[in-house]
Amino acid sequence: MKVKVYAENKILLTCKYVWLEPFATGTARRFTFKDISATSKKRILQKTDDAFYIGSNDLKIQVDIFDKFRRRFSIENFKVHLIDYGDLEKSSLWISGLVYDDYFTEYRQGRVDIFSLWAKDQSIKWEKLPLNSLLKEDYIDCCLSYSGLSSQILDRDYYKIDWSLINEERDFLYWASLEFIGEKGYFGHSLYTFEDCLLEIFHNGGLKKQRKMTFLNGSKISDPKVFELYEFSKGVFERFKFLIKEIA
Repeated sequence: MKVKVYAENKILLTCKYVWLEPFATGTARRFTFKDISATSKKRILQKTDDAFYIGSNDLKIQVDIFDKFRRRFSIENFKVHLIDYGDLEKSSLWISGLVYDDYFTEYRQGRVDIFSLWAKDQSIKWEKLPLNSLLKEDYIDCCLSYSGLSSQILDRDYYKIDWSLINEERDFLYWASLEFIGEKGYFGHSLYTFEDCLLEIFHNGGLKKQRKMTFLNGSKISDPKVFELYEFSKGVFERFKFLIKEIA
């Protein structure tokens, strides 16, 4: 992952991580840039306070990543009307300003954090995330950006879903994606797009033979919404000719 800050279409600095302070007492937001290249930091600090005040005080911030096919693209692209900035220890500095963009998209720190984890060969601790966590949505977004739609599934003797791990829809999508697609794989944003993903795999010949599927711990489900999810997903798999075995 690479973070680039532009002033008047010229790169002002590059770094490996950007962090948005989650709370603010005013409309200005503060961003911290970490792991700034030594060249960028030296160039900025050797200049006067005009270093950040080139042109109209506007900075463009772009966060680029590589997908699984080694294609570079931006996951965040926005602008900041600069109000203040300051130096931090080692290879970090901060800026404060009014955030806006030309694409009407929301900046999501979670996407940056997840790709930063992946860059370090680390994984998200999904089971520790609270219900309805936005980070779950961000993770699924990142999987789509990184992997795209899969045309095949992993070749296993049988596939399994442990329903004791599932407390909401996104939990199912996460564990199913690991089981069928693998790490960083995309298997839908919702139950309906999950079905679309299976349809894409079917059209590409990935479901020609009958597959075996085991549902574990279904009897432990106490939440009616999770039970509806259980029945819905079971019906979807059966429509795609999966042989379902239920183990209480």
